[in-house]
Amino acid sequence: MFGPLSRARLQWFMDNQPEWVKELLVKKQLPVLERSIQESVSSALERLESLEAGGMSNPQAYDMVLEALTPADGPAFSEDPPKPLSPEDQKKILDTLEQRAEFRDRQDELQARQNPPTPTKT
Repeated sequence: MFGPLSRARLQWFMDNQPEWVKELLVKKQLPVLERSIQESVSSALERLESLEAGGMSNPQAYDMVLEALTPADGPAFSEDPPKPLSPEDQKKILDTLEQRAEFRDRQDELQARQNPPTPTKT
C-alpha cells in the first residue's frame, strides 16, 4: 500500500525536486522515484521501531520520522523555490504510484494464497 509516509515523501519530492520528478514522469521512469521513496520509508520505519523500542511514544516517534522524510530546509522553503509541478502532473504521478502499489499488494495476496505457510513441527 502507498501509505501516509510514502505520500509525504512523494509530496516532498514533488515540492523540492520537481524537475527531477517531471523528468522521470516524461521518461516513464517513475519506478526510480518509487524505489527512492520505498528506501526512505523503509529506513524511516526501522527508525520508528527503534525509537519506540527505546521508550518513545508512537505519536512522538512518528512525528520524528516524518520530519526526517520531509525536511523543512529543502529547496521549496528557500528564497528561490523551484517551479512546482502542475496539479495534473502531480495527480498522474500519484495515481501511477498508487496503482503500482495496489498491483504489488494483489500479487502478494495471490502468492500467499497459492503458497500457504507450511506448519512447523515442534
